[in-house]
Amino acid sequence: MTMFNALGVERIRDPLILLARLLMVALFVIFGWQKLTGYDGTIAYFTQAGVPLPSLAAPIAVIMELGVGIAIALGLLTRPLAILLALYTLATASSGITSGPCQARTSSRPRSTSSRTSASFPACCFCS
Repeated sequence: MTMFNALGVERIRDPLILLARLLMVALFVIFGWQKLTGYDGTIAYFTQAGVPLPSLAAPIAVIMELGVGIAIALGLLTRPLAILLALYTLATASSGITSGPCQARTSSRPRSTSSRTSASFPACCFCS
């Protein structure tokens, strides 16, 4: 008998995995929905942040965050889509580190909290 079976964790393993999956994709779905409903603002922000081809990057962001997020929440192709979402996250995080939030932190001009995006916090954690 393993330690997990002795503690009774094995019987709640599947519900915990489901809860973790739903909580993880909730953020992607919420921010993907915001990008979709504020599509013009998304393109304007991407342009301001220096994202290459913002008119192409915006629909990719919406599809990845909203579409793939919903698919993972529904349990459709979870492993391949989770890998795809992880690669997307790494790509967007690396582009966010080199532009936008980190430049704003080193700027002498203070930023108001209303102008920050949800992506600013994680990217700024890696700024030096």
